[in-house]
Amino acid sequence: MIFVEQVVPGDVVDVRLTKNKKDWGEGTPFHFHSYSDKRVDPFCKHFGTCGGCQWQMLPYNLQLQYKQKQVHDNLKRIGKIELPEIQPILGAKQTTRYRNKVEYTFGTDEFLPKRTHQKKGG
Repeated sequence: MIFVEQVVPGDVVDVRLTKNKKDWGEGTPFHFHSYSDKRVDPFCKHFGTCGGCQWQMLPYNLQLQYKQKQVHDNLKRIGKIELPEIQPILGAKQTTRYRNKVEYTFGTDEFLPKRTHQKKGG
């Protein structure tokens, strides 16, 4: 199994492996041949930069389905837990512009505004 961020089911991409383990791997897309018909334009101008919302490129109902599948798969595959039938995730009434979690991301100067350097003491 290879985990690839920034793609949705149905995207056709070339992937560069960044981690290769015995039973799984991680990769990043470097060329999109075609986009999934499920893909939508993210509503937030910071999508893909801030690290907060990772699924905005899918309609909200599909976000819920894939998030539930991810939790289920992780508990079964990694946790080796036998699960009963799980009820579907209850979605929020407001599906945009809400947050229940904040992540502060620190990075390089490329995300900071340019400033002029001043001499010390001057």
